[in-house]
Amino acid sequence: RPGMSKLWTITTNSFIETIRQPIYTILLLVTFGTMVLQVPLAAFEMGAEHSDQRMLVDLGLSTLMMSGLFIAAFSASGVLAREIENRTVLTVVSKPVSRPVILLGKFLGVAAAVTLAFYLATLVFLMTVRHGTMSTARSPYDDVVVTLGVGAFILAVLGAAFADYFLNWQFTSTLVGLLAGLLTVAMGLIGFLGRGWVVVPFGAGIDPQILAVVLLLYMAVIVMTALAVAVSTRLGQMATLATCVGVFLLSLVIDRLIGAYAAENPLAQLVQWIAPNLSYFFMLDALTAAEEGITARHIALAAGYGACYSVALLGLGLALFQTREMDARPASSSAPGMVNVLAWTLRVVALVVAVGGLALVAGTPTVETATIAAGCVLGAGAAWLLAGYLGAGVRWALWLVMFLAVVQCVASLVWLLGLAPEAVDSNQKVLVLSLSVGLLVYVAVMAARRATREHFARRRPTMPPA
Repeated sequence: RPGMSKLWTITTNSFIETIRQPIYTILLLVTFGTMVLQVPLAAFEMGAEHSDQRMLVDLGLSTLMMSGLFIAAFSASGVLAREIENRTVLTVVSKPVSRPVILLGKFLGVAAAVTLAFYLATLVFLMTVRHGTMSTARSPYDDVVVTLGVGAFILAVLGAAFADYFLNWQFTSTLVGLLAGLLTVAMGLIGFLGRGWVVVPFGAGIDPQILAVVLLLYMAVIVMTALAVAVSTRLGQMATLATCVGVFLLSLVIDRLIGAYAAENPLAQLVQWIAPNLSYFFMLDALTAAEEGITARHIALAAGYGACYSVALLGLGLALFQTREMDARPASSSAPGMVNVLAWTLRVVALVVAVGGLALVAGTPTVETATIAAGCVLGAGAAWLLAGYLGAGVRWALWLVMFLAVVQCVASLVWLLGLAPEAVDSNQKVLVLSLSVGLLVYVAVMAARRATREHFARRRPTMPPA
């Protein structure tokens, strides 16, 4: 079966390449550290002990989802978008290997790597749940969890360092492999040992419903992995991340936004059917519900929905991948200095806006704040793309920047002269006007320079560089 052999080769190569990426290990370690820090921080809930424990569980589950989303986005763009833009995928296409096999292999490899990361993060999460919160400074540590969990991590780091130094093994992939084995053994022993190293029934102290919620979250992560792979056929790393985060936030509130109109408006009903609805996978409230909680039927229906939606996303990605030019020359990185300064300014502003939107929805998670956060993330993604097009020398991007500079200058003048409240300090008005006029002058001078005209006059690819 030559087709299956090619698919297996691409899948394994994508998996190994993903776990070897430094960003993969960094995000995994950040997830571990965040979950460990949540053990004492959950006590700031200022409620009863069971309320603190509920806060710890909620924080851990949210961290699981967000870490899976970020790992999926960075991994997908690392093994697909970067290969397309560096033209290394041409060596695979010329074997020959069909594009559907390439896309499916990349997805399976990334999904396997994301599954491994999610599994490791789940083990650490279960250890923190078993340890419980520390309501006061005198609260005792769970010596079994601390000894076995921290010991397994230290042994994995030492083993990976030894293999890297003496055996010339790759450190990050070796560390991930050792963590998978040692944390599994540690969690297995913790399941049989209670506080004080006494033998207890396996899994005592961990609600089985938590495992059901974790399983549903894993399904949501796989759906987001399919989205990341599909989007990365056309977009770069940060644009893929921004798109995934924006879709994630929008999917949580899509029912509340248009659910009331779906019964009467066919267009709203169509949008509700097409748009992803990840609320099926977020069942945190079922942990404290008085009824039966999460049923096997709900898990099966959610699995079917996730599988169908993942297949649909991969179909969309294949359609985008089939029309992607593989032999296009990469864009030159020698853009004029003024163009580079403007492009990187746009990128910095995009990151600030995206982080601000996520912080807003994290602080007050309502429909309004989630909508604003989704708009911030999508706007940040658009700004990041525009910066890429500027660096690539796409002419319409320059015209769009010039148009936006004029619009913001005129809008600032109208606001300052007629709409600005009297409470606004005059120094602030001068600052806003100076920034607006300064940006307009900067763009005008940049566009008038000969180097800029030559940069945008050359034939460029349609997609920005990474």
